[in-house]
Amino acid sequence: MWIRNYQGKLVYLNISKYHNEKDLYCALWKIKFNVNIDNDINFNDELMSIINS
Repeated sequence: MWIRNYQGKLVYLNISKYHNEKDLYCALWKIKFNVNIDNDINFNDELMSIINS
């Protein structure tokens, strides 16, 4: 899948290397918004804190 990163450049994200949606969305947020979402914390709470800030 081709997406634009946070700098506006086109990058390829190989979705077949991610085995679950959580890992895929962590990688997607890192590429698109340069936000590192840790796997050890509550995923929904982390996203809400990023969106609200």
